[in-house]
Amino acid sequence: METAFAWSLCLSAVVVLLLIGPITYGRVKAGYSAENMSAPRALFD
Repeated sequence: METAFAWSLCLSAVVVLLLIGPITYGRVKAGYSAENMSAPRALFD
């Protein structure tokens, strides 16, 4: 039981790390920068 729990934690960490790349690429392509962090919904207006 503990090994299944450990593998699920490892798999979830890998999934989170793999999703950082496409999210970052989309933000860069859309022109999202650190200055937009104060009003993130304004990007879609």
